[in-house]
Amino acid sequence: MPASRQALVDRATEDIERALAIAPGSSSPPRAGCEVRPVEEYKEKDSPFAYYFPPAIDGSRPGIYYVNAYD
Repeated sequence: MPASRQALVDRATEDIERALAIAPGSSSPPRAGCEVRPVEEYKEKDSPFAYYFPPAIDGSRPGIYYVNAYD
């Protein structure tokens, strides 16, 4: 378990960066970026460990991967 909320975000970001580094060789590489954010503290207790919001269709916003640092 990461030592802090930021360490959890950093770890998830590193994992996504590693995946994106090899994605260009896949049959369908991602067309949009992905941001990692912590789940807001007021929602942590009732939220899953992690969840994802896909990017905007028009490309105006990347996908957002939320990680939950609760407990």
